[in-house]
Amino acid sequence: MYKLIRSLLPVVAAFLAVTAGAQNAAWKSTVEPLGDNAYRIVLEASIPQPYHM
Repeated sequence: MYKLIRSLLPVVAAFLAVTAGAQNAAWKSTVEPLGDNAYRIVLEASIPQPYHM
């Protein structure tokens, strides 16, 4: 039984990792010049309902 659980654990972990990354997020990026070779990088994400952060 221990060997069965030990061999199935990586498979279950792989399924959980795939579903965790499956949520859609729309990303928008902009670069704002601040002067003197300085820039501000802005990243915005739109997350569809019912997902939240």
